Amino acid sequence: MDRWRFRVAVWTGRILSRLLRGLGRKATTLPGVVALRLDPRFFSSVGRRFRGRVVLITGTNGKTTTNNLLSEWLGRDGWSVISNRLGANLAQGLASAVVEQLSFRRRPKEAAVFEVDEATVAKVVEELKPKVVVVTNFFRDQMDRYGELDRVVELVAEGLKKLPEDGICVVNGDDPLAHSAVPENCAVRFFGVDDPSRLQPSCREVRDGKFCRFCGHALAYEGFFYGQIGVWSCPGCNRSRPRPSIAARRLTEAGEGLDFEVEGWKARLDSPGLYNVYNVLAAYGAAEALGVSRDVLGPALRRIRTGLGRVERFTLGGRPLTLALVKNPAGFNEQLKVLRSTPGVSDVVLVLNDLYADGTDVSWIWDVEMEQLAGVPFERIWCAGTRAEDMAVRVRYAEWSGELRVIREPRDAVEFAAAEKGGATAGRIFVLTTYTSLYPLRDWILERGGVEDRGDGGDDRPFVSRSTGSV
Repeated sequence: MDRWRFRVAVWTGRILSRLLRGLGRKATTLPGVVALRLDPRFFSSVGRRFRGRVVLITGTNGKTTTNNLLSEWLGRDGWSVISNRLGANLAQGLASAVVEQLSFRRRPKEAAVFEVDEATVAKVVEELKPKVVVVTNFFRDQMDRYGELDRVVELVAEGLKKLPEDGICVVNGDDPLAHSAVPENCAVRFFGVDDPSRLQPSCREVRDGKFCRFCGHALAYEGFFYGQIGVWSCPGCNRSRPRPSIAARRLTEAGEGLDFEVEGWKARLDSPGLYNVYNVLAAYGAAEALGVSRDVLGPALRRIRTGLGRVERFTLGGRPLTLALVKNPAGFNEQLKVLRSTPGVSDVVLVLNDLYADGTDVSWIWDVEMEQLAGVPFERIWCAGTRAEDMAVRVRYAEWSGELRVIREPRDAVEFAAAEKGGATAGRIFVLTTYTSLYPLRDWILERGGVEDRGDGGDDRPFVSRSTGSV
């Protein structure tokens, strides 16, 4: 009975998905809602189908990038993968991915890879019975939904306690909060950066996790990579940052990207952001745990592209354009570092929305070190989104003295920025946007002929959806 109920749920959801896509919608949530209504034990059936080959990726930042890298590498190794690659990471988003992608014909190598919202992990671990759970990091994010950060860590820790006996945790050991979520009896592999030249003696940014979650003592640091992520220890209970078994070493800038080494392999990342190095390590650790061949992983590391609005580069109206997601202070601070290191930027578009998926409380922008913009010679900053005026006020308080324009519609702001041709400074456009404008902007840029820049002269544009949001 369960098997037939599951099949009916999948086929009903799939028909609905095709109808929605025919109407130009992404269909990333509603088909899953219907499938879960028709079969309340939907995820148990998925867990049985992919037993020992389910990966869940959770944490605050980096879930989508880690998910997509791992899915790509599994594909290179001949695996058939179902995954929620567009980032719909609540239960209905996971179910929608299954509805859309599941084949009822079993294949020799198949896996389910899902990024999962922190509050959803505990709800799905028991049924899906994952082989691997990846924990990227923890930062304050959408406090209107989750409350204090300690509660988010507790939610993930509760999920990890429900892992099967043969389950493996792949965890960012440089983050004391992620480290604290791992149960004592869990098999764990820690990843991190092992390059003293990248350590900063102090952290100017607003820092989460200042105190040990076990004894309450203030944490001590040999140095910081960013936020609270670094080489940490607790003088109170003698816990300390574990030496990473999956480590990035010898990091050097390479044009608009980074070169580094992972377990003896040379790696090249298309983004200069250190946070993306952690995403690469997370994906690498999960791939190893699933048994992906090193002969596949080595060549895959030689060119790593983050994609899907994660420092993604296009050409629009003859102007180079970079598109990046920002959704909390830690992520925004890291993107500002990328922005400052990117040559030839003349126009910056900052999109701030306060819809449910963005977080309705936008006070977090005052914890962003926007002062990084002061003195940087951009020609213009454009503020857009439902809370464009709030962003403009924040930019002015950061003492950025250049030309500031407010246009609430994000596409109009980008279009006007692209039309600016005056002066020798008219160069790259850098767009930083919160979640609900990311994919609509990306679709619109591609529809306008904004070719994705692979850096090798090729056109690597994906299928262009005409959707304006998820259903």
